[in-house]
Amino acid sequence: APIETESWEENPPSLTEFLRREERWCNGNMQYGPLLGMKGLEPVSRFQLLQAMLGYVGSIAWMALTFIATLKVFEANPAAFNLELGMALFAGMFLLSVSPKLVGAIAVSLTPGGVAQFGGSGRFAAGLLLETIFSMLIAPVVAFRLTLFMFGLLAGRRIQWNGQQRDAIGLSWREAAKGLWTPTLYGALLTGMMAYGAPAAIPWAAPVLLGLILSIPLAVFTASPWFARFLRRTGLAAIPEDVTPHPLLESVARHEAALSRAPAKSDVETLDPLAGPVQPRVA
Repeated sequence: APIETESWEENPPSLTEFLRREERWCNGNMQYGPLLGMKGLEPVSRFQLLQAMLGYVGSIAWMALTFIATLKVFEANPAAFNLELGMALFAGMFLLSVSPKLVGAIAVSLTPGGVAQFGGSGRFAAGLLLETIFSMLIAPVVAFRLTLFMFGLLAGRRIQWNGQQRDAIGLSWREAAKGLWTPTLYGALLTGMMAYGAPAAIPWAAPVLLGLILSIPLAVFTASPWFARFLRRTGLAAIPEDVTPHPLLESVARHEAALSRAPAKSDVETLDPLAGPVQPRVA
């Protein structure tokens, strides 16, 4: 089903936490390998497992492609580059990347009252554009970090499935630099190579280069609570639950508000997350 109903999960509040979750999912998906040869599985089940793995292996392929393509600027005969093939590949990759968003936007637009659920046509279009730009910028960052992570898996690295930060408390420059200095360095390396060998190629590679080079300030900016308040106040990138809150989500919000006002001692009272009001505890 393309539409989920009454099922919610908060996204990680920062790019660094988002990457940490992607690495955990990657770690889990790569464990499907031994299952591919298991007896009794239907072909479609094997395909689903393989597809789940290839979704992450594709990150390595993309990063390898960007580096190899950059090396071509140092070839003795740059005229040998097939411009038509390159443009076709560029258009194909771009279409594959944005097609799910386009299909989703078309589905919302064709659904009676669908655009209104996102705050109206203006906010829906602006939010779609903003989210598309953000996705284009973080895609190479995610791919590069996953590439490093998968090489670490081959070397025996494993991670624990621990809890994650879900509160929007912001991200310090130090934490952002600690988690994102490697994609920043890689972006600077690619940009330097292109500037030396083929400056005209930089505008075409700008979405990838900018995403990598600006990953640290982008992470700090998008994790800022004031930026979140700005989006909420303007209705940009809103989802239907932001425009018309679901009763279940409202009950959770009441429960969290009650918790923030509750006394510190746990033996004084308990809170019902669905009912909302404070209930006395029976000894």
